[in-house]
Amino acid sequence: CIKKYLFELADEELFEQMHGSISSQLRTYVPYCLINDLSISYSDESPNEIRIFLRYIIAEVNIQDTLEIMLPSSAVL
Repeated sequence: CIKKYLFELADEELFEQMHGSISSQLRTYVPYCLINDLSISYSDESPNEIRIFLRYIIAEVNIQDTLEIMLPSSAVL
């Protein structure tokens, strides 16, 4: 849950924790969704935004898609 990271200093360690949390939640609640790529970083457009990029596949129905979420770092910090 992203709310867990409120008021945390946004750094590489936080991004790794968020990566682990997102991966774990997907395995638990959407086990048929396979992660091809998951990255969390500062936005290219603004250093005050955090970018969550997820490329996934649902093999049973052969669907591949991408999800990109931009969060103001104040929403995470």
